[in-house]
Amino acid sequence: METWESHHRKNEKQIPMQSDIDSSGASFTEGPLFRIFDCIPDWGLSDVETKVMVLVDILGGVNLPSTMKWFCKFGEVEVPGQLLTPNTLRCYAPPHGPGRIPIYVTYGNGRPCSNVYEFEYVHKQCTQLSDEKKFQQRILHMMKFEARSMQTELEVTLWKTLRIARYFRYKFNRNDPRASTFERDLKVEFFEWLIISVHKEDNKLNVLDEEGQGIIHLLSALGYQWAIRPLVAAGANPNFRDAHGWTALHWAASYGREETVVTLIRLGAAPDALDDPTSEFPEGRTASDLASIKGHESIARYLAEHIRLDSIHI
Repeated sequence: METWESHHRKNEKQIPMQSDIDSSGASFTEGPLFRIFDCIPDWGLSDVETKVMVLVDILGGVNLPSTMKWFCKFGEVEVPGQLLTPNTLRCYAPPHGPGRIPIYVTYGNGRPCSNVYEFEYVHKQCTQLSDEKKFQQRILHMMKFEARSMQTELEVTLWKTLRIARYFRYKFNRNDPRASTFERDLKVEFFEWLIISVHKEDNKLNVLDEEGQGIIHLLSALGYQWAIRPLVAAGANPNFRDAHGWTALHWAASYGREETVVTLIRLGAAPDALDDPTSEFPEGRTASDLASIKGHESIARYLAEHIRLDSIHI
């Protein structure tokens, strides 16, 4: 089946060529200037705006004036973008009906200056939307902050420094085979967000989102154990409960995240913590109980043993 990108490659030479002059007097030929190699994320919910980081290579070693304005076109809708680093263009995908649509970079006149990439819109109630994608989207939403929201000189200085560091991390880490594309990008986003957050009084380290979970719960459910230790060191509570009484350990155990379970125990997570009682489980359930219900027997035994050892020490 032909994709938008393969279709574009066949027709790329047919793109009309015009000259475009920016306010600094620099002239560009209106043809392929960028190569999109990834979008983070490459999907979004159909009824809301989604922040998208478009990762690009600049073709031909062109030096781009800082005054140039760039846009991204999602299907038929063109939205402004911001070049954060030489390889990172940030924009906001507008709401759109479910399905796959083309996305490409433009000069602002609708004509492409990059290859065509695919972006997928998913209906919020779509049963095909996996827990993993939902958790990833919610993490990005919780970490969303803008430079204009920063108040102190320290925050602004940190943000400028991190924007420079971002370029080098993308250059050297984007082909890391050990992690998914989303996870590689999240590491960059996460540590920038965390460094800024520890200097803000109203940070979101121990705050629940609209669906009743905190960032430590979502990271644990996804098994991103690399994020747990710095998050706790920054002030997140490893025993922070969500709207149903689940701790990060409950989430990690329920999704079978062995390494994350071990990390949380080492950071002081309580293995005997009970979730909120229900009519089906009036006494509540431990993380070990959840692991056993989901068939993660090795995790269930590991946590049960820690409960036993803790009771002996008491």
